[in-house]
Parts: sequence; structure tokens; C-alpha cells
Amino acid sequence: MFFFLIKKAFFDMWDHLFRIIFLNLGFILVIGAAIFIPYVILMIPAVPEAVLFFFAVLLSSALVCVYTGAASGVAKDISDYGEPGFRDFYRYLKETYRPSLYFAALNAVILFLISLAFPFYMGM
Repeated sequence: MFFFLIKKAFFDMWDHLFRIIFLNLGFILVIGAAIFIPYVILMIPAVPEAVLFFFAVLLSSALVCVYTGAASGVAKDISDYGEPGFRDFYRYLKETYRPSLYFAALNAVILFLISLAFPFYMGM
């Protein structure tokens, strides 16, 4: 029975191979953009670098979190033996963008606490 489960998981993954490849390529592009965005934003003159850095990290984190939310919906459909298409990706994007943005804001607050608040209070 265990080998049947492994065989079923393999064939299920094989049936959705191109969808999974496209999702992973999307992750590569989104994470590449998230790495590139801070470099572009830090080139803006006349604004303190710390403000630009946190804005860039918030924007990058929001981009990655929103894509992850939509990709997790498609992965859920695949694991539930569904046939998700590209329209489903946009449907999940609409459904999950708000919680994903909340999670990105939580990440920004944690980054702020770790990088600014804790060192400030530890120096007192």
C-alpha cells in the first residue's frame, strides 16, 4: 500500500509538471525582483537611506508574500487532485492578496524591531 501511495504521488505530480515548473519560475522571477528592488530604490537621492531601505524591504516582502499566497492556492488545488489553470492563479491572487499583505506588514514590523528597536534599547 505504501508503494501505491508513492506511485500515486509521482503520477499526480507528473500530470501537473508544467504548472509546477511555471510556479517555480515565477518564484525565481519574484525573488529576483525582490532582490533588485532595494538596489533601485536606494538610488533615489535626498531621502535618508534607512527610510528607503525599509520601504524597499516592505515592497519586496509584499511582492513575495502576495505571490506565495496565490501559488499556495494553486498548490492546494494540485494536492486535492484538481486541475488548476492560469485563471485559477488570478482567482487565488484576488482571494489571498489581503492576508498576504498583512503578513508582509508583520514581517516589516519584525524587521524594524530586530534592526532598530532592540539595538537602541540594548545600548541604553
